Amino acid sequence: MKPEVNINTIHSALSKIEDVSLRTVMRRASRENWFCREAKGTGRGGKTRLSLTPLLPADVRAALKSVSVPAVIENRLPAYEAHKEQRLCEAQEQKAFAKAELANAYVTRMESAGHGQKKRLKRLFFENYNLGEQGLLPAVYKHVGRVDMRGRTVHGWITKLKKNNWDPMCLADRRGYSGKGKRAVTPEQMKIILSIVQSPYNVPGKPIAEIIRQAKDIMTNRGIDTLSDTTYRRWLEKDWIPYNYDQWIFWREGDKGLNDKVLFNLIRDYDKVECGDLLVADGHVLNFEIINPDTGKPKRMMLILFYDFKSSYPLGWEIMATENTESISMALRRAILRLGKIPTAVYIDNGRAFKGKYFINRNPGEELTGLYQRLGIRNIIAWAYHGQSKPVERFFRTFAELERLAPSYVGTSIDNKPVHLNRGEKLRRQLHLKITYGVTPTIEDAHRAIAMWFDKYANTPQSASSHLAGQTPAEVMVPGPGVDPVMLRCLMMKSEQRLIRQNGVNLHGKGSWYYSPELYGRRHAVYCRYDLVNKDSILVYDVKDDSFICEAFKVGKVHPMASILGTEADKAELERQIAMKMRGRKQTVATAREIAETQVLPESRQRIESAGFRIEGNQIKQPKALPAPEDNTPIDEEKIKRDLEELETIREDDPVEPVSSYEPEVMNEAEQVFSRLKELSEYDRFEKLIELEVKGWLIPREQQAFMKYFEQSTEYERHREYFEDYRVKMAVVYDVENTGTEN
Repeated sequence: MKPEVNINTIHSALSKIEDVSLRTVMRRASRENWFCREAKGTGRGGKTRLSLTPLLPADVRAALKSVSVPAVIENRLPAYEAHKEQRLCEAQEQKAFAKAELANAYVTRMESAGHGQKKRLKRLFFENYNLGEQGLLPAVYKHVGRVDMRGRTVHGWITKLKKNNWDPMCLADRRGYSGKGKRAVTPEQMKIILSIVQSPYNVPGKPIAEIIRQAKDIMTNRGIDTLSDTTYRRWLEKDWIPYNYDQWIFWREGDKGLNDKVLFNLIRDYDKVECGDLLVADGHVLNFEIINPDTGKPKRMMLILFYDFKSSYPLGWEIMATENTESISMALRRAILRLGKIPTAVYIDNGRAFKGKYFINRNPGEELTGLYQRLGIRNIIAWAYHGQSKPVERFFRTFAELERLAPSYVGTSIDNKPVHLNRGEKLRRQLHLKITYGVTPTIEDAHRAIAMWFDKYANTPQSASSHLAGQTPAEVMVPGPGVDPVMLRCLMMKSEQRLIRQNGVNLHGKGSWYYSPELYGRRHAVYCRYDLVNKDSILVYDVKDDSFICEAFKVGKVHPMASILGTEADKAELERQIAMKMRGRKQTVATAREIAETQVLPESRQRIESAGFRIEGNQIKQPKALPAPEDNTPIDEEKIKRDLEELETIREDDPVEPVSSYEPEVMNEAEQVFSRLKELSEYDRFEKLIELEVKGWLIPREQQAFMKYFEQSTEYERHREYFEDYRVKMAVVYDVENTGTEN
C-alpha cells in the first residue's frame, strides 16, 4: 500500500466494495476535509492532488489495502531492523504522522506563495503554528511542540519524506528503542544479586546500592566480570521487583509487610448489620502525658474504647495506666448503657487483657463463666498484627487531632515528637513553658477533653465516599430501649475462688480482706463475686452447693493509738472490730459450754461411776464395802461340785500351758495413744499432739522432735492459721471441761 494515493486510486478501491461514483468520492473528500497536497502530474494544469494514506478514514485504508498487490522485494536489511520497526509504540507513530502532516502543510503553503512572498509566508506560517492550541494546527502541536522559526527542522523532515516516498514512518524517533527490554546482566550475576535480596539479612530500609556492592564483591571473589551499578539497579528496579513484588516485600518486611502491602484486602459490607449488632474494642496509648493518680508522675496512659461498627459512634471508654480487665469492664459497661442494649457481638483485640478469663471462658462446665457468656455476647478475636481488620485503628488516627492540642503532647514516635523536646531547643522550650505553664492534665481533664471531642466527632459529617455517605455518626446511631443498671452490675461482676481464713477472704492481695460475721467458724473454699467499679463489698457463695453465704465488706485498718491520738471515727472503728471479735469468741464459748453441759459432763460422770467411784456433792468417794458372803445351801454345794467336775474334764481334753509360763503385756492408756499416732498422717498426727499437749499430757521426746520438725515444713506454713485456731479451740474446750468438773 502506497503512502500517497490520488482520488482515482481511492475511487477504484472503493468501487470494488460498493457501487460509488468518482463524484461521490470527491464530495466525501471535500466534506470530510481529507488532507492532500498538490504535486506534478497529468491532471488539469499539469498537477494532481495526492492524499496521505495514513490520514485517510479507516474504511478507505481498508479498501486500498485489500486491492493492493504485495510487491515481492528482496529485503536486504537485517531481521533486527524489521523487528525494530514493528515494535514502534503508538506514541511514536502518532508523533511521526504529526510531523509528516506539518511538513505537508508547510509544502502546500509554500507552493501557493507568489513570487517574492515565500519569506513572509514562511514567517507567518511558523508564527501561527507556534501559537499552540490557538494556532494553525493545534492537534499537530500537541504531539510535535514548538519548531524553530527559520524552518530548518521542518526542511529536514521534508528531505527525509522525499527520500522515503513520503512515508511518515521515516520521521519516527527510534532513539533508545532498539535495545529496550534488553539487559547485559547475565543469569549468573542475577543469581548472585537475588541470593542477597532473598536472604534474612535484607532488612527494611537496606539500600539497593548496598545490595549491589555486596553482590559485586561476591562476583569479584569468584572471578566474574562486573557491570556498572546503574545497570544492576536498572535490572533490579525495572525488570525484577515489579514482577516479583511479593518476594521483595516478604524478604524485607516479613509477614506484616506482605499483609499490609501485597495481600488482597477483604471489604466489609456495612449494610449487612444494624446499629448495636457489633462493637469494636481496642486499646490506644495516648500521645500525651497524664498525671498518674497512684504515683503523681506524668505517664502516657491507655485509652480503652468501644466503637459501634455500623455508625462509627464512640460509645464507651476508659483511661487507665495499663490495659487491664478493670478498665475494659468499665468501658464496656458505659458502652452498653449508652447503646441502650446488649450488643450481639464484640470484635476484640488479641491482647491478654481482652482475652482474659474474666471475659472469655471456653469451658462451659466451670462455675466461673466469662463476662461475655454471662451477658450473651459473642466474641470475635482479631487477627494478630493485622490492623486492617479493626476499623477503630483508623478512628485513632483521626483522634490524633485532639492529642496534638494537648499541652503535654509527646508525639507518636521519636521522629515525630514536638520540637521543644529535642536537645538544644532552648528557645522553643521556653516558649512552650510560657504558653502551657508546664501543666500536665489530670485524668479528669483528659476525660473532659475526650468527651467533648467525641461529641464533636459524632456530629461531624463524614466523607461522601465512606459507608456513612456524608451523614454524621449521631444521625446513623439508633439507641436501644435501655438496660437496667442494677441487672448489668450483677451480670458484670467478676468471680474468683478463695479460701475462708481467720480474717475472712483475701481477694486483691496483701491487706485486702473482706469479712462478715457469717464467715466466722468456716474454713473452706468459696467463690466471690465483686464489682470491678465498686470494690467495697463482695458476695460470697459456697463452692459445694452454690448457696449464698453473705455479703462481706472490706475490713479497714485501725489506729494504733485510737484512744489517745485517734479521732472519734477511729475510736468507733476500733470498738466495732473489738466487739465483732468478742462476739465470735462468745459464740464459740457458748457453743462449747452447751456441748459440755449436755454431752461432755454426763458422759464423763458416767465413766467415773462405771469405774466404781461415787459422786456426792463436790466430792468423789470410795465405793461401799461388799457384803459378807452368805453360807452355801446344800443345793449350791452340789452345783459347785458338778461345775468343778466339768472343768476337770475340759482340762483333760484340752491341756494348756502352766499358768506360771504366761506373762501378760500391760500397756497403759498413754502408751496406747502414742503408739497409734505412728499410723496417722503427719497432718493428723500433729493435730492430735496439739490436743494432747493442751490437755496436759506429757509428750515423749520422740513426739516433741516430730512436732519441731513439722513446724519447719511447708505443710505447717500453709495451714499455720488453722493449727493456731485449733490450739485455741482445744484450750477453750478443755478449760470448759475442767471448769465443769470442778463445779
